[in-house]
Amino acid sequence: MIDKSEKYLKSIDNTLGDILKELKRQRQTDEVYAITLDTEAVSEVIVECFKNIERTN
Repeated sequence: MIDKSEKYLKSIDNTLGDILKELKRQRQTDEVYAITLDTEAVSEVIVECFKNIERTN
C-alpha cells in the first residue's frame, strides 16, 4: 500500500516531468530550468518518508 508521503513525492515527480515535457514542446532548448518548490512542504514529506522507513526497519 502506498502511503500519503509516497503519493505526494510521486505527484511532485509527475508534475516536474510534465513541466519539462511542456518546455520541450515549446522548443525551449536551454539546458537549465529554474523550478520553484515549497521547500517547507517538501522537507516535511521527506522527513515523513524517513520516519516511515525507520518504522519498517
